[in-house]
Order: sequence, then structure tokens, then C-alpha cells
Amino acid sequence: MKLSLKSFSINVFSQGVVQALIALRALIILPILTKTLGDYYYGVWSQLIVTITLLASVLTLRFDIVFVRFFSAENDRQTLGKAYHSMLSAMFICLVLVGGLFWTFTEDISFFIFKDAGLRSYILILFALLAIRAVFLFSLSYYRSRQKLVLYSGIQGLQIAGEILILFLFIVKSGLTLLDTVKILMVFNGILALLLHISVVGQVGVHLPDFRSLKPFLLFSLPLIPNVSLQWVVNFSDRFVITHFIDLEHTGIYAAHYALGRFVTFFAVPVTFVLYPMISKLWEEKNLDDVKYWMHNSLKLFLFLGIPAACGIHYFSSYVMLTLSSERFAQQEWLALMISGGFLCLGVYQIYLYLIHLKEKTVSILLVFCSIATLNIALNLYLVPQIGIDGAALATLISYVLQSIIVYRIANKGFRVGLPWKFVLKAAVSAGIMLTVLLFFEAGNILKNIGLAVMGSAIYFALMFLSGAIGKREIELIKKALPGNS
Repeated sequence: MKLSLKSFSINVFSQGVVQALIALRALIILPILTKTLGDYYYGVWSQLIVTITLLASVLTLRFDIVFVRFFSAENDRQTLGKAYHSMLSAMFICLVLVGGLFWTFTEDISFFIFKDAGLRSYILILFALLAIRAVFLFSLSYYRSRQKLVLYSGIQGLQIAGEILILFLFIVKSGLTLLDTVKILMVFNGILALLLHISVVGQVGVHLPDFRSLKPFLLFSLPLIPNVSLQWVVNFSDRFVITHFIDLEHTGIYAAHYALGRFVTFFAVPVTFVLYPMISKLWEEKNLDDVKYWMHNSLKLFLFLGIPAACGIHYFSSYVMLTLSSERFAQQEWLALMISGGFLCLGVYQIYLYLIHLKEKTVSILLVFCSIATLNIALNLYLVPQIGIDGAALATLISYVLQSIIVYRIANKGFRVGLPWKFVLKAAVSAGIMLTVLLFFEAGNILKNIGLAVMGSAIYFALMFLSGAIGKREIELIKKALPGNS
């Protein structure tokens, strides 16, 4: 069955709203913590978040990816239920083992994460959040495999909005400490994960786990487990290097710019999120032309929006940081540009990574991550002591560029989906001209900045149209993607 462009656009839009909430959450939490508790506790919060980002995905054993890859085309309730409970049981065993390590080495883990064994009171709560997050991610993957992506996005949105509200109410209004507020977040996320699990069980039923059936899925997922850690090294190890070579305050400054630069993923994640279950289903059904069609157009959509977004982030970064935090945060002019450029490459990488998943060549991804993670650590250890947090941003950019190039070459062996190079060049030139024009104006109040953003967008779209990057074909595709058109 050829999937509807309209349904694709609706799913992308719903996930785009979630990504906007995620980006806004980071920027809303920044003033909540820095202006109420100070830069130090924002650094503590940042370390908690990056640790959860790393370990929660590892503790799923990557079964969230497996479920989407192999069960998107499956409709038998018993098969789905058996797979769901088998994978969840294996995850539970893993969680018990890791929980024992957290209990035994609480002070050591505290020193590694925070460079302060005195913060050990956060560690057991951190593990509880990790376990809850792992269950939440895996249960949520069921709805992704069913391509119920609007519902999926709604659940994510509820969680994000709830966390923002809790931080605001209990830190700003009630004056609680960060530790007590994190405990409340743990309870909130635990209730949400439990309700989500119950809803999935209501659809697939209750089944005894069959660990023997997991062998082929483990062969696929096991190489992805170290990949998560290695990708985390590229994404977040710079925070630990900054913490140990400089201090937690600079970690907070870097994390704030990282959150701003990550706005580029607002355009990447919705596209790749919707794309993966779609092309997995098409691949299993041997509809290879449709796989190529959706990947090619997803690449163009992301690059069309992501390239000017990176330029816009650079232009407005100082204003945003000064508004949300303090002068110290606003003085790092080039951080957001380097980080957003890295995330632009990361978006391209993610689309081609899925092509490697379809071919079930996950071991090759492990080799790529080993090389890039090693390079990233070396660059951070050299550059951060030399040039401070700018060195961490430069290391991130170099790592993401090389990672995307290598994955592109591996993915295109055999079944090929080329990168639209002419389109990329036209978009880059158009965005560069847009940024040059904007630099003649100084960012001001909100209304002025909205006007500048509209002007910049108009310049970019006009240049893309005049260069032929956008033509009648693209306009027709946009019309078909809009609600109310067939």
C-alpha cells in the first residue's frame, strides 16, 4: 500500500510540535534554574539529563528500535504481545543488575557525574528515573510501530508539559530544592510509564516471556547498545570534560548553547521519526522504489529547513541567552553556530543510518561509532584545556561531519539513495546571503526580532525559488501534503 503524503505530513507536524516543546523545555528550564537556584544547580541538572539520555536508551537493550524495525508490518495480536512481554522481561533483568551497581557504587558514580561525591543523594533517584524512562521508551515504541504517531506525540507532549509545570511550580513558586523537585518528577514519570504500559497490555494481552525467541532480535540490537554509549560520547562527553577541566558553571553555559543549537533537530527529528516505521514496513513488503522516494524527499525537506535554521540560530543566539539568563551566557557568540552546524550533519546521518538498519548491517555502525567516539574524546581533551568551551563545540562539529560522511558511504553500498548535492549548494548559498543581510540589523525587542525572522525567511525562500531549487514539482508536493487536498 502506498502511504499518503498527507498522513506523512500530519505525523511530521505532530512530532514537530513535540520537538518544539523539547527545545522550549530546555530554554524555559534555563531561567527557572539559573535565576532561582544559580548556575551551579543548572550544571547539576544538565549532568542529570545527559546521564539519563545515555543510560535510558542502553537499558532498553535497544528493543525500542527492534520493535519498530521488525514489527511495523506485523498485525497478529499474539505475536505482538509475545514479543512485547519477552523484550520487557529481558529489560527488567538488566535493570535489576544495573540497580545493584548504583546501590553499591553510589559515591563513585556521584564523583564521576558531578565531580562531587557529596551529591550522592541524587544517584539512587537518578537510577529510578532511568528505569522509568527505559520502560516508558519501550512501551511507547509499540505505538510507533503501529504508526499511531499523533497519539505517540500526544503522550510525549503530556510528559514534557508536565515536567515543565512541575519545575516551575515547585522551584519558582514553592521554593523547593532541586533534589526534592527531582523526586516529584520521578513520581510523575513513574505514573505516566505505568499507565502507558497498561494501555499497551490492553491491546496485546498478557503473555509469558519466551527468551528463546529473542535471539534474532538480540543479534540486531546488541551492536546498537554500545552504539548508544558511543553516540552519547560524541553528544555529551564534552560536558564531563568541561566539568573536570573547568567547572560546573561553564558546563551550564555550554549546555544552554547546546540546547539552542539543537533547535536544528526540530526539523530533523520529526522527519526521521516518522520515516523509520514507514520505510521499515515498505522494506519488509519489498516496495524498494517507495523506500527511495520517501528517503529522498525526507532529505530535501530536512535540508531545506535545517540549513537556514542553523544560520538563524547563530544570529539570534546572543539575544536569546541574554534574555533568558545572564551576560556570561550571551558572550559565547560562535558556540551555537558550531553546534547547530553539527546537528545539521547529524540529521543527514540519521536518515542514512536507517538505510543501514534496513540492511541489518548494525555491526558496521558499531565500528563507525568506535572511531568517532575516540576522535571526539581526543579532540575534547586537547581543545577544551586550550580554548575552553569553544573547543568542545568545535570537537562536536568535526565529529558530526566525519560521522555523517562515513555513514553516507556505508549506507549507499548496494541499494543507493544519493544526496541532492545541487539542492544543498543552493540552500547553503541562499541561507548565507540571508544571514549576511540580517547582520546589517541589530536584534532588539520581540516584535523587531519577529520582523527580522520573517524578513530573513522571505529572502531565503525568494532566493531558493529564483535559483530553481523550488519549482512546480515541490509546490505540488506541498499542496498534496496540506489538509483538505487529495
